[in-house]
Amino acid sequence: MVWTRHRPLEELPWHQHPAPYATLVVAGSYRELLAGESTVLETGQVVLHPSGEEHGDLIAEQGVELLNLELAPSALARLGPAGAAFERRRVLPRGAAGPLLARLIPELTAPDDLTPLVIEGALLELGARALRRELAELGAGEPGWLRRLDRLLEQSFAEPWTLAALAAEVGVHPHHLSRAVRRHRRTTVGAWLRRLRTDHAALLLRSTLPIVEVALRAGFCDQSHLNRCFARRFGTSPAAWRRAVRTG
Repeated sequence: MVWTRHRPLEELPWHQHPAPYATLVVAGSYRELLAGESTVLETGQVVLHPSGEEHGDLIAEQGVELLNLELAPSALARLGPAGAAFERRRVLPRGAAGPLLARLIPELTAPDDLTPLVIEGALLELGARALRRELAELGAGEPGWLRRLDRLLEQSFAEPWTLAALAAEVGVHPHHLSRAVRRHRRTTVGAWLRRLRTDHAALLLRSTLPIVEVALRAGFCDQSHLNRCFARRFGTSPAAWRRAVRTG
């Protein structure tokens, strides 16, 4: 068990750990870089890492404090079925670290002969929690966090979202989020946001706002971007849509 503090804006080069481990974000945030993707991890989140996973880290402006729990081969064997949770990277939602930190911090300040057992119990709990969460989602069909994503996008579609930021908000891995959206919403996150923004722009075009202002309020970077997306969705331009609404 290792407690680390990283300075604001510090960059950790690409590296890997020979053993699987769990990272608890105690305070602050950082961006974890993996091949082809990145994830923002914030206070209260937990990440389970498989052995040999190669990644780099970019520390945020406020710095970050992390608690890393590494699994020795003998400990991994003792975890039984829960050890399967460490076979691939898994991100647990915000708040997952709180109860564990309350138990583990005293072990850092006053370790004794039972400290390894306490750490092993924490890893067992994390693995079981991760697997139980996935099984519950499979059993229920559509995962509960997807409905939270529905509400989040409906309320903040104009925000400059990234896939990693959305995944962090609902507590899943970006790849898991993308896969679930394709399966249950029959679309991609980008197409979903584009539709919400375009539909909102269509409503705003009933007002007297300049079209460039409509574009910005709906979340588009400029009017040209709105024009392209609007034409793909409605087969016409925002200006022609406005004229048709006013004369209809």
